[in-house]
Amino acid sequence: MKKVLPVLLVLCINFGYAQEKIIGFTINHKFGLRSGLRENGGATFGMNFNAFSEKNVYTIGYNKIEEINFLFTTYYPHEDFHEIYTMFGHFDRKRISRFQYQIGLSVLWGVARGKQIFTNNNYKFGPYGLSLGSSKQFERKDFVTIGIPLMVAYHLHIGEIMSLGLELNTNINYISTTFNLVLCMEFGWMPHARKPSDKNQ
Repeated sequence: MKKVLPVLLVLCINFGYAQEKIIGFTINHKFGLRSGLRENGGATFGMNFNAFSEKNVYTIGYNKIEEINFLFTTYYPHEDFHEIYTMFGHFDRKRISRFQYQIGLSVLWGVARGKQIFTNNNYKFGPYGLSLGSSKQFERKDFVTIGIPLMVAYHLHIGEIMSLGLELNTNINYISTTFNLVLCMEFGWMPHARKPSDKNQ
């Protein structure tokens, strides 16, 4: 399935290109925090490619999600997700800013935890063995699944070749539906960013 998906993504984007005149392209670098990974949160890193028509945006991208252990409890195995996605949506622009929202389809794969096997209270000190933390062992589940990504974002344009943005997104799937707050740094050609004739200025 992972080999088939990139072909499907390209076909979807090419179909969009065939229907509309594309006026801009960008590469978006993303970093943020992810909630919903079972007991712990996580960090997400990603990159996507965007193509813009006058009002619509087409996207293909990749995200990596890593679990972060907080406080004193360690979970094994660590959950580690990868996501390839394609999205379609609409954007509203002003002179120096852009608000966009998108929906799409993704393939998600990686390592998730199954049933708990045991708990080991292994961080102790003092004569009474006061516990500072524990480790929990779970069954390892390697998976591949389909998801539905949703996204809303606000970008502040810095000229026509760069923007900084804040993005809220989620991926709905049966393994682990999560929510992400992401900072974005976008580079490319954005002729829609500044237009003296724009009526929305």
